[in-house]
Amino acid sequence: MAFGDEETQTLLHSVRRFAGEALAADALRDDRYPFVPHNPLPLQRALALGLDGLAPGSGGGAVLLARTLELCAQAEAGHSLCLLVQLLARACLPAASAAESGDTSYAFPVYEDPEEPAPIRARPCPTGYVLDGELSTVSCAPVATCLLVPAHVEPEDRTGLFLVQRATPGVQVGEPLVLLGLRACPAADVRLEGVQLPAAARLDAELGPIVEQLRPGVVALCLGVLRASHARALEYACQRHQGKRRIIEHHMVQELLAYMQSTLDLGALALERACTLLDTTPSALRGGELLSLQELISERVATATSHGVQVLGGNGYMHDYGQEKLMRDAAQLRSVFGSSATRRLRIITRRLAAT
Repeated sequence: MAFGDEETQTLLHSVRRFAGEALAADALRDDRYPFVPHNPLPLQRALALGLDGLAPGSGGGAVLLARTLELCAQAEAGHSLCLLVQLLARACLPAASAAESGDTSYAFPVYEDPEEPAPIRARPCPTGYVLDGELSTVSCAPVATCLLVPAHVEPEDRTGLFLVQRATPGVQVGEPLVLLGLRACPAADVRLEGVQLPAAARLDAELGPIVEQLRPGVVALCLGVLRASHARALEYACQRHQGKRRIIEHHMVQELLAYMQSTLDLGALALERACTLLDTTPSALRGGELLSLQELISERVATATSHGVQVLGGNGYMHDYGQEKLMRDAAQLRSVFGSSATRRLRIITRRLAAT
């Protein structure tokens, strides 16, 4: 699907409508999960729209995917992360299985570094494999029907991906976790005890390259959160008066808003460039550039959203204003695909390996 053509513009119009009706309307309510019931409607509508079928590739797929995720995150980032998890799962599935998945939802440990050794162990058995171990903070686990499990395969000494039905004997999903942010994307610890799987449950996909292609999607989520925070801060600064002056006339407030705007401008330019390269010449992005992009933008967005809270003063910390939620969401996004500290080590390790 070529970005800019009529079909793409129709899809983006549907995404904007979906974001306004299904995401933004209940954003503050859904942020109270697990103290309120999980809202399944946004993910169901996203799957019905076919948003889980977006993928980088020729014709502007990466650009369209990034734009879709940014629009969704601007309305509500937790449900948008649920969509990213579904995108990752379907990218790992064989083409035929992905096409037949329909309304099936998937869970994945999205906060784990894909390059770290998997905590799950997979042992060969006459009928396939036996999986044992525990995964922490598995996104969508409380509500998903299938689990996408990275496991250390013995005796191959490598990581393999396994598709595990939640109803499989030995699968134990813990209580929903209370996260710092992105609470609309439910998470839980998952324990596997003697889970027997057929050989066909092992997927051929390599997790590393798929994660690399989706790092711009994480950047898009960050920018969507910041765009919402900046819009609220700017509106408040233009309306709020202090000392017979609008607070936007104060230099300190202008500096805070300028940092937010410069981060948006920088992120948008870098993201567009990265997505264009992914769609046209992906071989140009093999030196860790996408990893660096995620690290730089996620860190700046976390700082910028805290500035958004400061612009609102005491109101910024009130849940009803929504600004503190955006700050928490941005902080939680820093941990997608591993911690910030781990990403920095990966960046320099890849650089040294290339010299």
